[in-house]
This record gives sequence, structure tokens and C-alpha cells, in this order.
Amino acid sequence: MGEKDTFKLNMEDETAETAVVPVEPTPFAKTARSAGLITAGLGSLPVLGVALPNLDFAAMTTTFALAGLVGYHTVWEVTPALHSPLMSVTNAISGTTAAGALCLMGGDPPEYNYMYAIPAAVFLGGYYYGLHTV
Repeated sequence: MGEKDTFKLNMEDETAETAVVPVEPTPFAKTARSAGLITAGLGSLPVLGVALPNLDFAAMTTTFALAGLVGYHTVWEVTPALHSPLMSVTNAISGTTAAGALCLMGGDPPEYNYMYAIPAAVFLGGYYYGLHTV
């Protein structure tokens, strides 16, 4: 620890190193760091748009980056007591895959509006079946 009149911690000592509690950052510092990282990431998108070879590659890169960001925040917001970390990662991957597919679908709706009734009927039929079998 030190001599009689001085106090010094030897940070190479494993016991002393684990006893030191780091200072908790302020809420402002946490928010400023997060906002700075997001701003830097979104600010780099125009640079990527100029540097990438074609528009399709830029769209795929943006979709991948947004899916990664959403997946990261989805996984780390789940309380471990509520859900196992492995299961939350699996759900996040499934969710980002579905979100990416919705982003990439694009296009106009079908010419025949009654085509929307088919998936709606399947959904409502499954809901009704599940509701009355329990």
C-alpha cells in the first residue's frame, strides 16, 4: 500500500486492482457519447454514397448497417433475467432479417386490392384457432 506517510495503490497487484471502483460517468456524458457515435455514423453515409460504385450497393450497405444497429440495441436492451442472452440474439437476428426483407421488398401494391384479403384471412383464421383452442 505504501509507507507510513504516503498512500499509494499498486495497480499491478490483482487484489488492489479489483478493489478500485471506477467513477460512474454522468448521464450527460453517456448521452453525449452515444449521440456523437450515432452522428459520426450517419455523417459518414454521404461519404459512402460518393465512394461506393453504384446505388444498389449503397442501399444494401445502408440496410445492413441499420439492421446491425437495430439488432445491437435490441439485444442489449433485454434484461438477462427476463430472457437468456442467446435467445435474445436469436430473436434480434430474426427481427432484423424480417425488417431487412420489408425494406428490400419495395414496389407497388398489386393491381387487385382483394389480394390483400388472403394474408388477412390467414392471419385472422390462425388467431381465431389459437383463441378457441386454449
